[in-house]
Amino acid sequence: MKICFIGNACNVHFHRWVSYFISKGYQIDIISFSPVSCSEYSNVRIYNLRRFTKFGGHLRYLINLINLVPNLL
Repeated sequence: MKICFIGNACNVHFHRWVSYFISKGYQIDIISFSPVSCSEYSNVRIYNLRRFTKFGGHLRYLINLINLVPNLL
C-alpha cells in the first residue's frame, strides 16, 4: 500500500507517524512544507514544496504530483 503524508516533515510527531508506517512495510511519499534531509527517513520519496513557488506556486506543484497515486493521502 502506498501512503502520502502532507505536512512539516521536521516535526517530531510527523516523524513518528511516518516511521511507524515504514516499519510496517508501507511505501511512503512525503510532501513537506519545510526543508528536510533525506537521511532522516529511509526508503521514502520526499517532495519539498518550499522550493516551488514561481508560476502557480504550491498548487501547480501539487497538480504535477498526481502521478504519485497513493492509496491513502
